[in-house]
Amino acid sequence: APLFYASAGQVNIQVPFGLTGSTARVVLTSGGTRSNEVTVPLAATSPGVFSYADAGSPQRGIIVHSDFTLVTPQNPARPGETVIVYLTGLGELKPAVSAGAGNPASPLATAVDRRVQALFGGEAATSAPFVGGAPFFAGLNQINVVIPSNVPSGDIPVAITTRNAFADLVDIAIRP
Repeated sequence: APLFYASAGQVNIQVPFGLTGSTARVVLTSGGTRSNEVTVPLAATSPGVFSYADAGSPQRGIIVHSDFTLVTPQNPARPGETVIVYLTGLGELKPAVSAGAGNPASPLATAVDRRVQALFGGEAATSAPFVGGAPFFAGLNQINVVIPSNVPSGDIPVAITTRNAFADLVDIAIRP
């Protein structure tokens, strides 16, 4: 598995595409010393929206406007606006991207799972012009999605669903 980051308390790896079964065994090796073996669940998709904490939300989504400025309570999104949600775990992409390699910019790598859906306050977005790999980044996905026009103002929960998974909720600030 490609290793992206390691510290005393955290290791970031990318699960290679193409693994099969319902579980995978993970063992880390550092300086010739092996860790305990851990068995983890394995699924075709497992979306997770990147987030940060602020005074208004412990799970504010990493979501940007089309000009790539961060959506915040001071710079909120609007109903009907197209935003970009950054996440991981959309699974296999087409054209195929090797684990650890950056996503291509041309042609864009789209998610093979055609049932990816974004929910804003429980309202399903009806338009997602792009669902796939964020160009040039390894393991980073993005969803360009239009916020439903009937979403109320406030800190609204956002969830991502796929054919086999439901993402944890994050918040997005929306104002008319």
